[in-house]
Amino acid sequence: MSAKKKLLVYGVLFIALLAGFFYFVFRGTDNWKSKLPVIS
Repeated sequence: MSAKKKLLVYGVLFIALLAGFFYFVFRGTDNWKSKLPVIS
């Protein structure tokens, strides 16, 4: 496996782990929703 291909694989794995981490952190909370004022 070439060095460039290995770097690409590690980069994709890192991004997938980061996305999974943020998914589990913000799952079950409403922190990711924008806070809109309640009118009525």
